[in-house]
Amino acid sequence: MRQKKKEGWKVEQTKGCHLRWIFIATGAVVISATTPSDHRSILNTKADLKRCERAIEPRYNA
Repeated sequence: MRQKKKEGWKVEQTKGCHLRWIFIATGAVVISATTPSDHRSILNTKADLKRCERAIEPRYNA
């Protein structure tokens, strides 16, 4: 979580005990469970965060 904060993410806890990840650069929001029920949950959250980060990268046509 500390690494993501350094990369421009803000983390808040919701009233329903979930985590709200806010990407400061774009305002994109990702919601994740505070206590993941299976090992895929953590991997899925990481993938969602990475997708938000990639959305602001410039894309070049090769």
